[in-house]
Amino acid sequence: MKRIVVATVMTASVMCANAITDRLVEEIIETSPQVEALKSKLRAETANSLTTNNLNDPEVEFEHQWGMKGIGNKWGVSVSQGFDWPGTYPARSSAAKLMRKASQSSFDSELSELRLKVKLSLIDLCHANRDAALLDSIKSSLTQLLDKYRTSFDKGETTILDVKKIEIELLGVTRQLNEAIIAREAIVGELRAVNPGFGWENTLSLDQYPAEDGVRTEAEYAEILRQNDNQSRYLNNMKELSLANAKVERNSRMPGFSVGYRYDYELGERFNGLSVGVTLPLFSNRNKVKAAMDEADSYQSAMVSRNTALEAEWNAMRQQAIRLGEECEQYERILTTSDTQRLLKMALDGGEISLLDYLQETAYFKQAQRDYIATEHEMHTVLAKLNRYNPD
Repeated sequence: MKRIVVATVMTASVMCANAITDRLVEEIIETSPQVEALKSKLRAETANSLTTNNLNDPEVEFEHQWGMKGIGNKWGVSVSQGFDWPGTYPARSSAAKLMRKASQSSFDSELSELRLKVKLSLIDLCHANRDAALLDSIKSSLTQLLDKYRTSFDKGETTILDVKKIEIELLGVTRQLNEAIIAREAIVGELRAVNPGFGWENTLSLDQYPAEDGVRTEAEYAEILRQNDNQSRYLNNMKELSLANAKVERNSRMPGFSVGYRYDYELGERFNGLSVGVTLPLFSNRNKVKAAMDEADSYQSAMVSRNTALEAEWNAMRQQAIRLGEECEQYERILTTSDTQRLLKMALDGGEISLLDYLQETAYFKQAQRDYIATEHEMHTVLAKLNRYNPD
């Protein structure tokens, strides 16, 4: 199978203890209250489907009539059971099975959405941790530099302006670090809301992205979506259910029957007999077949529309993932081949650059590193969405 390699950096986290894995995602959601709610909903819908093909309740009647004086009273008891047209029951049984399939597809779809939501939140957390770690490192370097220049100022070896320049730059980095920490706490809050009882202590330090598949061809993604998109499967099941309901309604237009036993007592005489009735559904089922067929057409249209939209969305994400992967490779080549912070510090200590140049260059490379971190985060976000339906 032909694949396009996106970036070498994405495979570095496979063996890292702080990496995002599919197993971690499953551990988070398997005890989530949201999943329990989805399971309860599925059980309720499954139980409800079993009630759609029952016989009508038997009917018991008692009547008593008072006669004229000297004649006596008259009374009777009857028990009857109603039946729909025989073809209705297998049609309802088929519809009930399709109802359960649709409920399962809906459950799978919602579970898949929750799984993706958790994975994307973990990727966001990883980005926030990386960004905060970078800013904290720069803050630490600036703090050390500020201490050095304050000492030099006390000795009369530098000016107060140099000290103020470092203080201003340190203040800006501190503000950016605080913003990164606040963003991280918001992500942690979202994750805790999914599963408050999960042991998050060992998870909140994640700093390695998940190992993702490479980018596949457009034809491969089209086939993956056709086979594995739960929402499309749900729409197809609902279409089949509507067609099955149309068949139920066609059978319901046929006559129904009732059979019963009757006992009467009149003038001292006892009468036993059978009763047979026929129900003619002349009014109750009007337009129901057409309504079911129209509903099936609507699900078919929704399925075609979704498939078209998904194919376009996946092709766009595919191109985006390739572009982001190339950008990450370029950032990695430029930023990881040398320690810019150390080189700048050496140049400053050696008198090759001024303090202002050092601060400007530090800010420049800091922003470049943050852009790299942000691009890498965006790439893994796109890959998580793009490969969410890939077979294991």
